[in-house]
Amino acid sequence: MPDQRQPKKRLKVAILMGGRSTEREVSLMTGQRVLQALDPEKYLAVPVDAANLGRLPGSAPPALVDGPAVADVLAPERLAGGAAGIMAPDGDPARPDLCFIALHGRYGEDGTIQGLLELLGIPYTGSGVLASAAAMNKVMSKKLFLAEGIPTPAFSVLDRPEAREQFLTTWRAGASSVGVPCVVKPNEQGSTIGITIVRRPEEMPAALDLAFKYDETVLIERFVEGIVGRVLEERREELKVLERDLAPLERVKAPFPRVSYDEAVRILKEKKGLPFEWGSDFGAADETALTEDYDRPFFVHGFPAAVKAFYMKRDPKDDRLSLSCDLLAPEGYGEIVGGGEREDSLDRLVGRIREHELPLEAFEWYLDLRRYGSVPHSGFGMGIERTLTWICGIEHLRETIPFPRMLNRLRP
Repeated sequence: MPDQRQPKKRLKVAILMGGRSTEREVSLMTGQRVLQALDPEKYLAVPVDAANLGRLPGSAPPALVDGPAVADVLAPERLAGGAAGIMAPDGDPARPDLCFIALHGRYGEDGTIQGLLELLGIPYTGSGVLASAAAMNKVMSKKLFLAEGIPTPAFSVLDRPEAREQFLTTWRAGASSVGVPCVVKPNEQGSTIGITIVRRPEEMPAALDLAFKYDETVLIERFVEGIVGRVLEERREELKVLERDLAPLERVKAPFPRVSYDEAVRILKEKKGLPFEWGSDFGAADETALTEDYDRPFFVHGFPAAVKAFYMKRDPKDDRLSLSCDLLAPEGYGEIVGGGEREDSLDRLVGRIREHELPLEAFEWYLDLRRYGSVPHSGFGMGIERTLTWICGIEHLRETIPFPRMLNRLRP
C-alpha cells in the first residue's frame, strides 16, 4: 500500500534581527548564525529586520549593514514578507508560529519587542517583558540586587550630562564610593557599546563623554578583577591567616597573555630544556615550567585535537588542531580552567565518538543537543579545587577538597 502519511508540517520561525539599536550589526550576525543552524527539514526560517516592523508602507527602508552575506540574508524580497507576517492576524498563513529574538540592545532586550509579541499572541524565545525591562536598566537591576541582599559592586549614577562636571569634582576629591579601576557604561545599552574600563583618573572625562553619547543616564561601577579581586576585597584577613603571600595575587590584572601551543612547545624544548614533543599533552612538570615566566594567569590555545575531548571543534585552518584553550595559573599551579568551542555538527560529532572508540549509545543524550538544532557555541570548566589551591597558596590539592576520598573512605 502507498504511504498515506502526510509530511510533518515545518514550524515557521521568524528570526528577528537587525533593528534600530546601536548594536544592529552584531544582531545581524547573530541572526545569520541562527538561520544557518536551524534544520530546514524541521523549520521554515524567515529572516525579519525588526527595523521594518514600525515602518509605514512606502517609506524608505532603514540603512542596512554592508556585506554580501548580510545583504543575502536581508534581501528586501525576503524581509518584506517576514515583517508583514509578524503583524498578520491569527490564522493567516504568513503569521509565524514562533519568533526567535536575535536582537541586541534597545527595542530587542528591553521588553519592547517582547511586549509587542505578547499583544500579538506570538510565542517568543528568551525572557518576558518585566525581566527584560529590569535587566536592561542597569541601575534598576542594581537597586533590585541591593533590596534582595545580593552583593553588587559599589556604583554611582549620573542622571544627565549636565551633572558631569560636578561628579568629576567630587570624584577627583575622593568623595565618591567608586575609585579606579572602574567601569563607565550607558544605563540602557547592551554589553559592548559605549563602555570604558577606566584604569587611570585622566581617562574618566572621555569615558563619561562616550557613555553620554548613548544614554542620558550613566552608571559608574567599581571594576572587579574576577574572583581574585573579589577574594582580595572580601577575604584578605583569611588569606593572612593562611600565611598567603598577597603580592602575587595583587599582580593578577587583565588582560591575560595568550600563548599558542606551538610557542609553548618551543619554550619547553629550547628555553627550558625539557624533552617535550609536539602532539603531547602537558604534564605537571611542563605546566610548572611554562608558568615560571609569567606573573599572572595566561592562556595556551590551539592544542592538538588528539589530546582534547571528542566534542572539541577542529580548527578550520588546520584539522590537526582544536579550537581549545587552557588557563594556567602562575607560581607553578598549572591548569585551572579548560575550555573551547564545541562541535555543532551532528555528523562530525558521531564520527569523533567512533574515532575515540566510545560507546555511541552512552552519548545519545548529548547527540540530541545537536540532533534537534544547534548554534556555534563554546564552554569551559573551572577546577574549583585547583583554583582554590592557587589562590590560598596551598601546597597540595587534597587540602581544598570538601569531601576527600581516602584509603579507607570513598564516600563523604
